[in-house]
Amino acid sequence: MSPRGPFRINDLYQTGQGGDLTVTITETDGSVRTQTLALSSLPVMRRPGSLKYELTTGRYNGGITTSSQESEFVLGTLIYGLPHDVTVYGGGLMAKDYTSLVLGSGVSLGSLGALSADITTSSTTLPGQDERQNGSSYRIRYAKSLLETGTSIDLAAYRYSTRHYYSFSDFNSQGYQLSEGQVPWALERQRSNFQVQLNQQLGSWGSSYLSLQRNDFWGNDKVMNTVSAGYNGSYRGVSYGVAYSVNRVKGDDDWPEDRQLSLNMQVPLNLFSPSPSARRTYARYQMTHNNQGQVQQQAGISGSALDDRLSYSAMQGWSNGHTDSSSTLNGSYQGSKGAANMGYSYGSQSRSFNMGGNGAVVVHPGGVTLSQMLGSSAAIVSAPGAGGVRVMNGYVHTDSRGYAVVPYLSNYQNNSINLDPTTLPDDVDLTQSSLNVYPTKGAVVMATFSTRVGYQALITLEQHNKPLPFGALVTVENAGDGDTNTGIVGDKGQVYLSGLAEKGALKVKWGSSAEQQCRATFNLSQTEAPSTHNPIRTLTARCE
Repeated sequence: MSPRGPFRINDLYQTGQGGDLTVTITETDGSVRTQTLALSSLPVMRRPGSLKYELTTGRYNGGITTSSQESEFVLGTLIYGLPHDVTVYGGGLMAKDYTSLVLGSGVSLGSLGALSADITTSSTTLPGQDERQNGSSYRIRYAKSLLETGTSIDLAAYRYSTRHYYSFSDFNSQGYQLSEGQVPWALERQRSNFQVQLNQQLGSWGSSYLSLQRNDFWGNDKVMNTVSAGYNGSYRGVSYGVAYSVNRVKGDDDWPEDRQLSLNMQVPLNLFSPSPSARRTYARYQMTHNNQGQVQQQAGISGSALDDRLSYSAMQGWSNGHTDSSSTLNGSYQGSKGAANMGYSYGSQSRSFNMGGNGAVVVHPGGVTLSQMLGSSAAIVSAPGAGGVRVMNGYVHTDSRGYAVVPYLSNYQNNSINLDPTTLPDDVDLTQSSLNVYPTKGAVVMATFSTRVGYQALITLEQHNKPLPFGALVTVENAGDGDTNTGIVGDKGQVYLSGLAEKGALKVKWGSSAEQQCRATFNLSQTEAPSTHNPIRTLTARCE
C-alpha cells in the first residue's frame, strides 16, 4: 500500500528471462489498479576468460494466482567470456514433471552495439494429462548507444514461443484462479513478444523516451499493444515531466483499453528564500488523467535534513471521481545502524498509520556492529579510537569504538573507502584517510585505518638557539601504538606530530655523525589548544 504520488521500485533482482513486470498499486482507500511494464535484460556479455555461475534451489510462488503448484526446483546458470568479444551462456531448471534448458551466445559488434540470441526448451507433463508437452522459445536482443547524438537503444528484443512451450510460471499456474487485481491476460500463454526502448538526451533541454511493446498469445486472436512516451527537463532548478501511455488490445472487448496522461513538477524553495533549510525543501505537484475521465491531483511539500539522513513529505490529494481526497504525512531516517520510517494518511473513509525499520547485525573479529541492510558485498571499517567519524560512502558514521559498516560495494571492482578528516575527534589523527578494497560477490572485507590517538602538536626544535635543519627526521620514543611515529622538520625547525602522550621524548637525526643527532623532551600539560576547533598545540623544545 502506498500513498498517492510518485514512487520508485528499487529492490528488483536481476532476471534472466525478462518478459512483463506487472505492477499492482493499492491506494489508501483500498482501490487497486494494475499496469504492465516491459522488462528484459540487455545482451549478455562477459570479458574474455571471465566466468559467472549461479546455483539456486527453492519453491515457486508466482503470486499471480490464488494458489499454485508451488513446485520445488533447482536452477543453474553459467556464463563464460570467449576471445573476440564473444560470450556463451546456458543453464537449466529442473522440477517434478518439468525440465527447461537454455543455450545462447552474445557478441559485441563494436561501434554497431551488442547482440545476443538464445534458445530455451521445455518439457512438461501438465496436471491431468499423460502426454508430455515439448516446446521451444527463441529470443534475440540488441542494444546500442550513439554518443554523438545522445540516442540510446536500451533494448530491442524479440521472442517467439512454439505452441507447446510452457514457462515455469505457466506450468505452476495452469488450472488455478487469477488473483484479484491482476491484468486479465496474466494467465495467457505468450506466443510472441516484441519490445523497443529508446532514450534521447537533449542536452540542456532535458531528455525524452519512447517504449513500444507488442504481445500476442496462444489460444486466441488478441494482440496487446503498449506505447509509452515521456519528456523530462529542468529550468533554473525547477524540474518537470510529462508522460503518456496507452494499453490497447485488438480482439473482443473483454480486455479493457487504458490510456493515461500524467504531469509532475518540482520547485525548490530556495528560489524564494535564502534560508539554508530551503535548499533541500521542494514544492511538488502531480496530476494524472485517464480515459475514464478521472483526474487525480496531488500537491505538497517534501525535503530532507540532517545531511539528507532525514527525509519527509506532507501531501494533499484530491480527485473528481469516486476516490476520496486524502492527506498523507511521511518521514524516514537513514542512519549508520539502520533505517526507520513512519507514515500517516487520512481520508473521509479511512485512516492508516504505518511504521517500519530495517538493518543488519555484523559479527566480526572486533565484536558486533549494527548496520544498514547489506548488499551483495560489504566492508567493515576499523579506525580504533576514532568514534563518530563520517564515512564518505553513504549515511555512515563510526561507532564509539571506531567501527562502521559500508553496506554496498561493487563486486570484483575497485571500491574506495574514505573517512572525512574534518570529523575526527581532537585527539585522533589518521595516517591515511582512504583505502581501496576489491570484494568478491558475497564477501565482507576489512578496511583497517591506522589511527594515532593522543595530542597533536606543532613543535619548534632548537639547538644552541638555532632551529634544526630542514628535512631532519624526528622519531617519537616509546610510541604507545606499537608503530613508528615519525615526522619531518620543515621551515624554521617546525615539525607536526600526532598521537603524542602528555610527556615524552623525541630523537632527531639529520646525518650519520654524532653531531647530527640530538634528543629533546616535551611536556604538553601546560600548553592549551588554541580553540575547540583547532586542537594543535604549539611549543618549543630544546634538542641536546
